[in-house]
Amino acid sequence: MLLESGRMRRRPRITLVAAALAAIALGTLASVAAAGSQRATVDTFIFGEVAGRVPGKNASRVNVRWDFKCLGDKLGDATYEWTLVASTIGGATSRTVTLRTGTTKTGRLTTVLTPGRWQLRADPFLCETERGAGSTAPEVGQVVDVPDRCAWLVTRARGSVELDAGSVVRRARPGASLAPATAVTTLAGAALDLKTAGGEASLAVRAGSRVVVDRATCGGNPRVTVTAGSVQGVARDPLEVNAGAARSTGRAATWTVQAAGGRTTIAVARGTVTVRGRTGGAVVVKAGQRTVVAGKGAPTAP
Repeated sequence: MLLESGRMRRRPRITLVAAALAAIALGTLASVAAAGSQRATVDTFIFGEVAGRVPGKNASRVNVRWDFKCLGDKLGDATYEWTLVASTIGGATSRTVTLRTGTTKTGRLTTVLTPGRWQLRADPFLCETERGAGSTAPEVGQVVDVPDRCAWLVTRARGSVELDAGSVVRRARPGASLAPATAVTTLAGAALDLKTAGGEASLAVRAGSRVVVDRATCGGNPRVTVTAGSVQGVARDPLEVNAGAARSTGRAATWTVQAAGGRTTIAVARGTVTVRGRTGGAVVVKAGQRTVVAGKGAPTAP
C-alpha cells in the first residue's frame, strides 16, 4: 500500500496472464530479430566458381551468376539496376574490376580473374517493387578464391628440407608456397610432396634430391628441373619434368625421373610420357616402359 495525497493507493498488480503475454511478445520480437539477423548473414544472391585456368596465363576463368530478390520477393515483382563488380580482399592493396552493368533479376557471365581472394558484389544496386518499396543497399555476394597457377604448395614434408628462394632459405612446412625459381633440397632421409596451387599436378621429391621450380612455369605448363636425385610426377594436366638433357612431358600420367652420373632415367607407371633430348629425338614412353638419356644424346628406345 502507498500513501498518496493523504489517501491509500493500492499497488498495481501484474497478473500471471499479463506476464505470460508480455513474455510471449518479447520472445516473438527476439525471434523475428534473430531471424532477420540470420537472413542478413546467409542470404546470398551472387555466386562465383573457378572454372579452370586460362591457357598460358596465371589467371582463371570464373563463372558468375546472380538471382536477386528485392526485399525477399515478398512485395511482388521488382525492377533492378546494378553494377556487378569484383574486389580483391586480404592483400596489401585492393583492386576492383567492373564485370557488367544491367537490369536483369537473374543471369550469368564468365570472366577472367588473377590470383587472389575476390569479393563479388552489386554496387551500386537499386531495386523497386511494384508496390513502391525498394532498396539501394549494395548486394554482397560470395568470395571466390582464385589459385596462383605459378605457385607450388608443400603438402607434406619429412626430415630436413630446404626451400631456397635466392635471398631467403627456409625449412619446408606444409602449406608453404613456392614461387618460380625456388630451389628445393631434400637431405638424407628427407622427402617432400608438392602440388600446384590449381591442382593440375603433384610432385614427390625423394631424399638426396634438388629440384628447381622453373621461372617459365607461369607462361604455360607447370615445369620443374631436377638437378640431382629423383622425383615422381603425377599429372592431371600437362606437366614438364626436366633433368640434364632430357625433357619429359606427361598428362594423365605418373612417371619417375632420376638424374645421376650424367644420365637421366625416366620410367612410366601410368599413362604415356613424351621424352625429348637436347640435341633432338623424341620417344613416347608407355606405362611399364623406361628410357635413358645419356649426356646430350637422344633418348633410347623404350
